[in-house]
Amino acid sequence: MPDHLPHLHEHSPGGLPVLDHEMGKAARTWGVLGGMGPLASAAFVLGVYEAAASLAPTEQAMPRILLGSDPSLEDRSEVLRGSRTARSALTREIERRARHLLRLGVTDLVVCCFTAHRFIELGALAGLATGHSLVDAMAAAVARSGRRTLLLSMSGAADWLAAHSPMLERLDPAEQAALDLILHSLKLGRPPLETVGALNDLVERHGTDQVAFGCTELHLLTRAAGGSLPWQAVDPLDEFRWLIAGSNDDRELMI
Repeated sequence: MPDHLPHLHEHSPGGLPVLDHEMGKAARTWGVLGGMGPLASAAFVLGVYEAAASLAPTEQAMPRILLGSDPSLEDRSEVLRGSRTARSALTREIERRARHLLRLGVTDLVVCCFTAHRFIELGALAGLATGHSLVDAMAAAVARSGRRTLLLSMSGAADWLAAHSPMLERLDPAEQAALDLILHSLKLGRPPLETVGALNDLVERHGTDQVAFGCTELHLLTRAAGGSLPWQAVDPLDEFRWLIAGSNDDRELMI
């Protein structure tokens, strides 16, 4: 899946360049297609601004972000277990929401759900925006680590995500079912630190000390733990928040 697409869309909905008046150049506008679930995408945007507060010289220098958060979207894993018609309908709806953000002037898009990446081909946005893939970022981080890594994701994305890296190890079906329940509880507001014990049991069974967070709900755990988890966690959203926070300084995003 491509994660860097031609960055050609530098215009407002009216067709004029969106200018950063301090810098005298076309400014980036980040779009976050969220609501899947809403707590995770809202926490991600909050985290971007928390990081930006430590980097930006002024409030005005912080990144411009549009969050589209509509939790009414059908459960992605359930749809993947359903009919081709249902999958096609969900694909159209996710693409419609993405293009709505682009019409508002978004130049860089992050789809804040790993399973949703199965429905939207970021390459289809070529000429409209740059798509940044959580999936590719996770695979690249695992490859850089050189370590066997336990994949923690929703069941609808697990096989597909594991295929992106030979170093990712899958849960067995019973373990995956247990993890799905944990992830759904996080969507509904369960305190993230309450899940550490159950997650640690899964990690210990697989004899590894590194996990890949292939579900955006697990970013809530990254934030709550503050670096004190009992294992190394690859969390693409945590990487993205720092990259977006510093994106106004003209550096290329290395994803």
